[in-house]
Amino acid sequence: MLDAMDATEPKVSTQEDQPDVSTAPSCAVRRSFDASDINPIFNHPTVFPNVSVPGLEKIDVTNLVADPRNVLLTADGGGIIFCQIEPGIYEVHTAFLKPERSSNGPHIRNVCQNAYRWMFTHTDCMVLQTRIPAFNRAAIVFAPLLGWRLEFERKSVWPTADGMVDMSFFCLRYEDWVKNDDHIVETGNGFHRKLDEERARHGVEDDGHPDEECHDRYVGACAEMIFSGQPEKGVILYNRWARFAGYGPIAMISKDPLMVDIGDALLHVVQKSFKAIRMKASPRGNSNTHGADQILAACTQDTSAGS
Repeated sequence: MLDAMDATEPKVSTQEDQPDVSTAPSCAVRRSFDASDINPIFNHPTVFPNVSVPGLEKIDVTNLVADPRNVLLTADGGGIIFCQIEPGIYEVHTAFLKPERSSNGPHIRNVCQNAYRWMFTHTDCMVLQTRIPAFNRAAIVFAPLLGWRLEFERKSVWPTADGMVDMSFFCLRYEDWVKNDDHIVETGNGFHRKLDEERARHGVEDDGHPDEECHDRYVGACAEMIFSGQPEKGVILYNRWARFAGYGPIAMISKDPLMVDIGDALLHVVQKSFKAIRMKASPRGNSNTHGADQILAACTQDTSAGS
């Protein structure tokens, strides 16, 4: 749940957000396999009332954290547990201490954004889910502002000392996250800058396709997945977008060593970077024209099939 905070403090309840990986180090997330990193947070007096039910004396997530299918990401002041419901789908449980009045309010938001980015790029995650009880109005208000979509509500399903309360059910899907996380755009820019360096090293002219924010965004998401141990996922999701956008597909040639064919270059991926093994001038020209050609060809095929 996204409600592991003081519900009376709206500015604190902005926990449900999306990543800020390149800001202050205190916002960086790290994976932990030790429940003692988060148990004290869940059981803190300002957090426990928002995540517990009547009769529960304390929360112990040791068994959840011990399951390698689940992911605990921690940062200064708290953390988030992502429990795998089924492959690709995780339920989110967030717990942070209320920051001091003088502290940077966006800290919790930025940590959560970093955590979501980590999940979408380091794991098989395609959907995040969370549930928010009606008494935590702050979290319900902030969740949509941070990318979460309300799926449905149920009446009188969460027990409290004052009786059963309603519950709101939210999802954050990869397709929504990738359109709103601006950090992956910078990753895409960095990828293209490195590619330009490799072209210069090989004496190959720039491919000439226009700089497009949408392309940088999906290249950035793909690159982060490839750099983070999810190359198959990155290639599949990039190609899904590229077919629709009119860009050429890419392919993973081998996983060890990790080699990716991007059409005009064969890249050897090492750690968080790459070197071009070979390069050639792109035959595709302007990507917009390439897209038009693809659409016309598809329409022609469809017409022929129907005649």
